[in-house]
Amino acid sequence: FMQRISQAEKLTSLGKLAAGVAHEINNPLNIISLDVECVKGQLEPDHPAQENLDSISEEVDRIARIVQQLQDQSRTQESLQERSNLKQILHSHMFQILFEQLRKKGIRVQLRLEEEQKGLLIPKNKLIQVLMNLIKNAEDAMVPKKGGVLTISSASITPARSEALDIAGATQDKLARITISDTGTGIRQEDLANIFEPFFTTKGFAGTGLGLFISYTLIKGYHGSLQVESEEGKGTTFTITLPIARTKGITDET
Repeated sequence: FMQRISQAEKLTSLGKLAAGVAHEINNPLNIISLDVECVKGQLEPDHPAQENLDSISEEVDRIARIVQQLQDQSRTQESLQERSNLKQILHSHMFQILFEQLRKKGIRVQLRLEEEQKGLLIPKNKLIQVLMNLIKNAEDAMVPKKGGVLTISSASITPARSEALDIAGATQDKLARITISDTGTGIRQEDLANIFEPFFTTKGFAGTGLGLFISYTLIKGYHGSLQVESEEGKGTTFTITLPIARTKGITDET
C-alpha cells in the first residue's frame, strides 16, 4: 500500500514538474534552433561547420521530443468512455507498414488475436502510443541478434470478483490481455525492477528512458496493468491488461 502511495506521489510530482518547466525549456530551444538555421544559411553548403550545425539541430530536436513526451504524460487523461478496437489498430495501414519494415530487418511478425476486442476502455491514440513503444523496444532487442520473432497475442479473460471494475458507469465483466513477445537479447534480472522508472534506460545515449515509463502510466491511468517477464539471451514478454466496456451507447473508435 505504501509503495503504491509512493509511486502515485512520484507520478504526480513528475507531472507538475513537466508542466512547469516545459514552456521554459521550449523557449530557449526555439531560439537555438532558429539561430542554428540562420548560421547555416550564411555558410556555404560545403562549409566544414555545416556538419556541426546539423549535429546541434539533431540534439535540439531530441530535447524537444523528450519535453513533448513529458508534456504528454502530465496531461489529464481523456474520457474514460472512449474505446478502441485492437484488431483494427493492428491491421491498419500504419501498422502494416511498420511490420513490413520489421520483416526487412529479419524480424518475423506473428499476430494471434483471438477476438476483435472492440471495447478496450482506452482512447485509440493512447493504445497506439503504448503498442508503438513496446514494439520499438522489441525491435531494438532483436536487431543485435540479426532478427527474430515478434508475437502479438490477445485474449479476453473473465476477471476474479476482486478485479471487476465499474468504470464511468460501465458494467465491465471482461478484461483484455495483450502480450507482446520478442526473441531478443532479454533484460538483465537486476534491471527488471527499474525499467518502468522515468529516465531509466539500458540503451545509453540512444534512449530517453521515457518510453516504458509513459506506457506504464498510460495503462495504469486507464485502470489497466503493464507487466514484464524476461530471460536474458532468450527474449522478453510485456503483458497489457485492460478493461473491456460493456455499456450500450458508447461508440467504438475505429
